[in-house]
Amino acid sequence: MITAFTLATTLTAVPVSVTQVRHDAMAAAAEHGLDRQHPAVDAWLVALSELASNCVRHAAATSPTFDVRLTIDQDSLALAVHDRHPRQPVALSEPHADDSGGWGLFLVQQLVTEAGGHTSVDPDTDGHGKTILVHLPCSNPTSPAR
Repeated sequence: MITAFTLATTLTAVPVSVTQVRHDAMAAAAEHGLDRQHPAVDAWLVALSELASNCVRHAAATSPTFDVRLTIDQDSLALAVHDRHPRQPVALSEPHADDSGGWGLFLVQQLVTEAGGHTSVDPDTDGHGKTILVHLPCSNPTSPAR
């Protein structure tokens, strides 16, 4: 049985925070009845890791901390990652041709779309930050991946 859960935390924009928040998410998923092998859980964890990594890699200079909110309920998995860097992400149809980056957001978009979910970006009203939201349906979260 799935029990609803929300975790909200603020992390320092350093590499160990990515590992920490992914570990916390995996523990929360297991504790609240989600099968780690469910495809929505995998997409949720990869999206979390990629978005947190982007905060560390690209936003730390102007946003020394970032916020993460993870939500689990009977029907969905959601996450929100917020930083105060003013640059807004651009939707990519493919990673940068010169291999200089772009894999993280591209991967997140692909995985979330394939899992039947969606992503969005909500800019802060003052223009100095954004929240990237991921929502994944989880209609039968305890069944194993196919």
